[in-house]
Amino acid sequence: MGTLDEAIYGYETSGVYVMDAEGTHSVKIGISKKPKTRMDELQTGSASSVIIFWVGRVPKESARSVERATHALLKDENRHIRGEWFQCSAAYARGAVIRAAESIGVPIANDISYDMRHRG
Repeated sequence: MGTLDEAIYGYETSGVYVMDAEGTHSVKIGISKKPKTRMDELQTGSASSVIIFWVGRVPKESARSVERATHALLKDENRHIRGEWFQCSAAYARGAVIRAAESIGVPIANDISYDMRHRG
């Protein structure tokens, strides 16, 4: 199957990811065609281990809209910490991304379930 980045990169899709800062009950929701690379970048500045919990594939032209809809949904639920970080479980965040995509009519393939521990 290849790496996670290979699963996203090169297609007409982009990944909406949920990354978990272990032990903090904090998640980051963002978009990337290379989520493994993004995880490595985030790990550099984090005291907690950052893992990719899940990536949903969406049409690349809709990725930013799904990300914004998810952020708005979680902000409305008073889960926003700052930036793209939210206070909830990774499983809850995955559900929020799926609900947000459905609410704006964007198809989402949630076939990439990934619990990747950063190994430095």
